[in-house]
Amino acid sequence: MTYKDKFRQSENRAHSKIIATKIIRDMNELRASVESSSTAPRRWVWELIQNAKDVHSEDGVKIKIKYRPNVTNPYIKFIHTGEPFSADNIRYLIEQISSKDRDNDEDGKRKNTGKFGTGFLATHLLSEVVTVEGVAKEPELDFHKFKLVLDRSGYELDEITDAVQNSKEYIEDLDDSEVYVNYEKGAFNTSFRYPLTDNVSLKVAELGLADLQECLPYTLAFVNDITSLEIEHEGRKFFNTRKAVDLSDNIQLITIRNESIENPEDYQLFRLILLSKGFTFIAIPVKK
Repeated sequence: MTYKDKFRQSENRAHSKIIATKIIRDMNELRASVESSSTAPRRWVWELIQNAKDVHSEDGVKIKIKYRPNVTNPYIKFIHTGEPFSADNIRYLIEQISSKDRDNDEDGKRKNTGKFGTGFLATHLLSEVVTVEGVAKEPELDFHKFKLVLDRSGYELDEITDAVQNSKEYIEDLDDSEVYVNYEKGAFNTSFRYPLTDNVSLKVAELGLADLQECLPYTLAFVNDITSLEIEHEGRKFFNTRKAVDLSDNIQLITIRNESIENPEDYQLFRLILLSKGFTFIAIPVKK
């Protein structure tokens, strides 16, 4: 090993320690918020939905949530059809850096709400160890599948520093992996798997899903980039879809259909009038 190699190794270690210091600080605050905050335990599901929305294709994004509390190793798996990960996306995920796009679209609306920063860290209330599976793609490079473990379970600086380094090693040999020639745009290519290892994580899962069930019609009404959201729990699957009818230039009738996949006749319809002016939106529930 040369001095150049030594300096590079030292630089990488120092950078990982800076990242680890921030992660420890944020994780300690997060752990303390489980009992003291009424909103923190519910936040995970909205962060994952937001991140999926931010990588939607021109056809929108579909989301599945699989909740398995009664198996030998309980877990939640969040899956979506968003665009592949760029190299920056993967690095931001490992280092917990926000990849917020501060640019606005042609209407002056901000393109992304941001992903993989401290907001994403809130999902670690479900589990401090998360397995991410996805597809990497850069414009000039081939598609490659990857699997990445994010471990935030340490309490000491060296533990988190090692975990950050280990995560980087998962994807260092991505170029040497087999090219993913069967990539299908719009398929469920991205997943986040959270093992639920104790009563706290199970409680956090239940609170987040309860919040989602209550607020989902409004979420789908306001966020038209999400075309459907499927919740699979205890042998039942509920499929939520959004349909919009323009009543005038700034008024829409939004219908959210919540149906059981096993029995399509078992369904509910939520209807809302959506009024918009500029960047302001108001949803009013209506009955037929």
